Amino acid sequence: MEKPLVMVVDDQPGVRRLLYEAFLDDGFDVELASGGAEALRKVQYLCPQVILLDLRMPGLSGLDTLRELQGIKPGLNVIIMTAYGEMDMVREAKKIGAQWYITKPFDLVELRCMVKTVIAGAPDGGAARSGLIAAT
Repeated sequence: MEKPLVMVVDDQPGVRRLLYEAFLDDGFDVELASGGAEALRKVQYLCPQVILLDLRMPGLSGLDTLRELQGIKPGLNVIIMTAYGEMDMVREAKKIGAQWYITKPFDLVELRCMVKTVIAGAPDGGAARSGLIAAT
């Protein structure tokens, strides 16, 4: 059986490394991208079950990346990560197609639970059980 693929898109190497190790330990395949352009290239040949996408990145922003991702592969499961907790950006991301978000700094246990729930197909993205707020 093929392992689920989680893609982490974040410009901060420490965040990418932390999430890589955490999800690898959980039995997932993990693909890293340091920005939106790299993520868009990789999604052309990869099929991630969930993408963890930082909103604030240099170059192609998280919102612009999300727009492009939805054009390439509509319906991708995307969890937005934002250090700013800006509800206007979260609302915009929801309009584009993101269904879940989490604010940085995040609780790694909660994020892991959210990703597992999203991959399992739960409609609320684990919000009810993990205390995270679904962007619905």
